[in-house]
Amino acid sequence: MVQTIDLPYFSKNRDDFYLFLLCCDIESIFEGMKKQLDLDLISDTPSCLAEILPSENSSSRRTRMIANIIRKKFNMTHREYRKTLSELRAKRKDRG
Repeated sequence: MVQTIDLPYFSKNRDDFYLFLLCCDIESIFEGMKKQLDLDLISDTPSCLAEILPSENSSSRRTRMIANIIRKKFNMTHREYRKTLSELRAKRKDRG
């Protein structure tokens, strides 16, 4: 069963998002996030998930570590993960 998460809440509370990932049925959460990411790639109005997901190029060691874990759970290469987040963040920025 895929759990749903309140993305708008977590877009403003990233530390809560990371804690949430550690406290829940993690495989179900990653499955749901990957499905949402895939939907966002074909959507003209993507969710805020790409804005919440951590960047691998962050200056924070902790953030890079979390991003790497998420990237691996999504079965993506470093390049695929970075390009996907960049593309979706640009779509949202263009939207206003």
